[in-house]
Amino acid sequence: MKTVICIIALIYGALCVLASFTQIKVKDRRLANMAMLGGGIVLIAAVLLQWLHVPFSIVPAVLGSGMICAAAISNGIKNGKVHVSHHIVRIVISCILIIGFII
Repeated sequence: MKTVICIIALIYGALCVLASFTQIKVKDRRLANMAMLGGGIVLIAAVLLQWLHVPFSIVPAVLGSGMICAAAISNGIKNGKVHVSHHIVRIVISCILIIGFII
């Protein structure tokens, strides 16, 4: 089960990194895109720490997931299109991944 959670977190983090790279040129949302990039990298680092059985790998998982969610909400606000259901799904996925890291 731990391996499945780590693979999903790795894919989620990598997709967030990829999404931020595709939008990094947009000047008015650059800070949010950098937060998304940082969050994805931190989440990937948390997966690597989890695979190496490093204690407290939950801390970077929470930090990275929080950065990703905050960046997505910020992008929505700056874009003028806040899709609440999209953000709820993103937060639920992040919470499930964090619970998976804890268990």
